[in-house]
Amino acid sequence: MLNNMTFPMHRTKLLAAITSALFLLLVSAVLGYSELYIMSAAIGCVPIASYVAGKIGMRKLRCTRDALDFANEDEPFRIRLDLMHKSHFLGPVEIEDNLPEWIERQDVSAQEGDSAVSYTAIARKRGEYVIGPIRLHASDPLGFFHFRCRYPLTSRLVVLPNPLVIPDLAVAPMGMLGEYQFEGSGAKGSGIDFHGVREYQRGDDLRRVHWRSTAKHNRLNVIEFEHSRAQDAMIAIDLRRGSEVGRGLYTSLEYAVRIAAGIIEQTMESGSSARLVGDGITGTASTFGQGIGHLHILMDALARVRADRDRSLSDVVLGELYGIRENTSVICLAEAIDEGMIPCADLLTSRGMSLQFVLVNVSGEDREYELAGDLALAGASLVVVDCSTSRVEGRVRYRYAV
Repeated sequence: MLNNMTFPMHRTKLLAAITSALFLLLVSAVLGYSELYIMSAAIGCVPIASYVAGKIGMRKLRCTRDALDFANEDEPFRIRLDLMHKSHFLGPVEIEDNLPEWIERQDVSAQEGDSAVSYTAIARKRGEYVIGPIRLHASDPLGFFHFRCRYPLTSRLVVLPNPLVIPDLAVAPMGMLGEYQFEGSGAKGSGIDFHGVREYQRGDDLRRVHWRSTAKHNRLNVIEFEHSRAQDAMIAIDLRRGSEVGRGLYTSLEYAVRIAAGIIEQTMESGSSARLVGDGITGTASTFGQGIGHLHILMDALARVRADRDRSLSDVVLGELYGIRENTSVICLAEAIDEGMIPCADLLTSRGMSLQFVLVNVSGEDREYELAGDLALAGASLVVVDCSTSRVEGRVRYRYAV
């Protein structure tokens, strides 16, 4: 199988065969040799027979695609195509894979033996994509004709968002591990707050031995820590229809998704639990969880969100009010503030929860937010993040707070 082939000679070969058959037919008519009639007919039948063999061979072609189910935004991944049941009655075969928008081929397909080809692609935008179908190009055995067919092989690919961490944003809650995490932290009495010194017990980490008190009392003592209470994070994204501003890679929704992914990563690294809410987000992603498995679930949910829903962000948060645990930080990401967020902030703060509102500004202008002061008076903190429309980059413009 040869990729990126063309068939420039098939017309020339066919013309030569037809010309030869006609010439012999003319000569046989002039000279009256019956043998030349047979030779002319035989030459004329050769392209026909080759055409039939090629058509039969094309019907037997089968392809498989070896591709990942998941890929990360802006990271290359490999796709392999295998040709099955290639007939001996076919000439070289070219495979052309159809890639959707935002999935780019990075290199020329590389030959892998006689029946496989592979290439590298990169996803420029998170989302759920369909790769395929495949287009097959081949020639008949003698190269007289060029055949094309569409093979209905498709693969689904989910592109996970690339987290965007904005250092000055500082909205991720710090939990009990965070930068203090160490190996063996699951042992009895571990945590981040110093509690005192106690006698060594079986299973304690020897790195926590308090040598001064051990020498003084002539027995092995260890430092005891007290568990601090982790603050969980509920990240809410505005998915209301018409709320997305901008184009292509640099829309308000794409930035909100990237920032949310960064907050989730930071939250889980600190040892806290996280959940994701938005109109249409259901299942495990909308429940609190920790660990790599839950992180992947949240990233998968972020990969699939679209701004095509009906409920406002405030309605979504209010609908989750009684399911929010105490000591939870509610972080909202949106392009604008809807009026319902003011009473929503009042309810959250009255229940001992914190509300942090991140406004994603992709307009490039220093906008005025009329409800920012009211939101701050209701006890919420508000951060405006200016986002670039030429590269993935964001910076904090200013904060509103009381």
